[in-house]
Amino acid sequence: GHFQSTMADTAVEEEVKAEAAAAPSAETTAAAPEVEPKVETAAAESSGAMFVPGAPSDKQGQAPQTEEEKEAAIRKQVEYYFSDTNFRKDKFLQIETAKSDEQWINISVLNTFNRMKILVPSLKPEPIASALKSSEVVEISECGTKIRRHKSLWGTKPVELGGKSYSSRNEVISRVQPLLKTAGTLSDDDASFVKDLLKHHATAAAKEGPGIAAIKVGSNPKFPDTKCFVLVRVDGTEEDFSYLKCVANIFPDLESSRVSTRKRKADAAADEPNAKRGPAAGSSGDGDTESAGFKKGTIVLVRDLPEDQTVASMKSAFGVAGLVRYVEMVPDQPLAYVRYETAEHAQKALEIGGMGTLSILDGDDEKEYWDKIDSTRDCKGRGGGRGGGRGRG
Repeated sequence: GHFQSTMADTAVEEEVKAEAAAAPSAETTAAAPEVEPKVETAAAESSGAMFVPGAPSDKQGQAPQTEEEKEAAIRKQVEYYFSDTNFRKDKFLQIETAKSDEQWINISVLNTFNRMKILVPSLKPEPIASALKSSEVVEISECGTKIRRHKSLWGTKPVELGGKSYSSRNEVISRVQPLLKTAGTLSDDDASFVKDLLKHHATAAAKEGPGIAAIKVGSNPKFPDTKCFVLVRVDGTEEDFSYLKCVANIFPDLESSRVSTRKRKADAAADEPNAKRGPAAGSSGDGDTESAGFKKGTIVLVRDLPEDQTVASMKSAFGVAGLVRYVEMVPDQPLAYVRYETAEHAQKALEIGGMGTLSILDGDDEKEYWDKIDSTRDCKGRGGGRGGGRGRG
């Protein structure tokens, strides 16, 4: 029989995948009855057209008619899901594969995707396993019910940005950070780098709009303390974007994907119970409440903090410079504060790479921070408990 796409566009498919992650059993159960596939197949037989496997939804092609054509369509669509082009920005598949060290996922997960429901109406794993047995992109388990990216693709591949090759997220971030200090518009070479970086944003086309006339450095109104790239469009409008999201798509951190956002927050709370409630809203568990008050030059301000960081990971990264007494991560902002035992340790921390833009907190900002620490400590001493200082979070 022939097939017909039910997808309005690629975004719809991504929503389905996200829903599958939230409630996979419900999605699979809803897809199991054969009534829906039969209706789709019957409709396709009358039209003879369907989506092109592995291509954007606006491209239409002829529905496969022979078993060989159907098998080729399945292989092409599944290989697209696990290709570098899609996998690097597909958070759902990254999370699913990261659930096991061997990165296997059940083939039944793929059958929750709209296109796969059309290509495999039976929702059985056998047609997919058969179609991909000789694939160089994915591997099928011996039992024939699981699938994963071929091991040769597990490592990250270099990416070319602005005519130069980059092999890691730290290399890209190191290239970006000096640019964020630029006054005025970026040079042609720097703009070329940023434009190539933008291509890896999930909504690159929408960000670019009618076209880019120039690129400058500015701030998102929601995060005035952090710098970002601002696209000046040909029609005079401006649009900023997160370069960290682009970096995450180029070099996905599968290890951090093993933990859901909720669990990461729980882990951070367990490690630092009050880290999100503001400066020193409680003991960090390492003797912080016994410190002797104001210590000038001991707090490092972290701007443009890379995504997927936790209190634990930051303590580990910044611990190379000396004893970290406290870490505060500001909710929903790429901003954090790292407090050291001594000013010497804090100064040494400024040499740490790949953790954003680092500086020593000083002046009125430093005094205000310590005032809030003391205020919170006083409230705890009076039995104020969690009702202490408001903090920054």
